[in-house]
Amino acid sequence: MRTYTCDKVPSYMFTKSKMRKMGLVPVSEHSAFVLFPPNRRKYKLYSLENARPINSQAGYSVIRETEAILSSTDTEISKKFEEIRNRFKQNNVFG
Repeated sequence: MRTYTCDKVPSYMFTKSKMRKMGLVPVSEHSAFVLFPPNRRKYKLYSLENARPINSQAGYSVIRETEAILSSTDTEISKKFEEIRNRFKQNNVFG
């Protein structure tokens, strides 16, 4: 696997954090490393060819869940609250 110094990195390769700032996420394994002085820290490099845009709709949103609860009636709210509390208990979130 190739290793580059920080000034010799190809323009199509980025670290995972730089890709996230660009709104991308790598979909395959890293293809090289980059070394940064003075401590010679080694970071993984990913190619733009193997990246896709971050899906902002994926994942669990507490805000969407809360809005749905607040727009419900009182009985629906208590049922929804119990569902969420049971989900947390099952996942041992709070002990």
